[in-house]
Amino acid sequence: MQRKDGGGLGLKRPVMWNKTAMPRHVWSILEGDEKNVWVAWMKQYKLKGRSIWTVRNVSNSSWVWKNLLATKYIMRPLTSWRMGDGSRISFWDDNWLGLGDLRSKIPVTCIAASDITPWLRLKMS
Repeated sequence: MQRKDGGGLGLKRPVMWNKTAMPRHVWSILEGDEKNVWVAWMKQYKLKGRSIWTVRNVSNSSWVWKNLLATKYIMRPLTSWRMGDGSRISFWDDNWLGLGDLRSKIPVTCIAASDITPWLRLKMS
């Protein structure tokens, strides 16, 4: 595709445009901009109170949702945490050490039997 000044229509390459637009959509979800109707809808109907970092892809997901979830893996190493009051941090699902989440490394029975589970408001899924 040629630029306008080169005699073309100035159209953007769809694949490249998509690769640059998807992280912005994920960022909008992470920021939690409730004024944005799309973000509010995604949080209500897709995330259902969960973090985008912990949501897993299912086979019947739409193309857009699959690509958003794939984009989060590209973005994850480029992000950092600010603890704040801890309400948006998950002890079991967040990647604290760069080795993956604890939930995938520790058997569910051990997590349920741990003394720290009630303190962490663990939701078994």
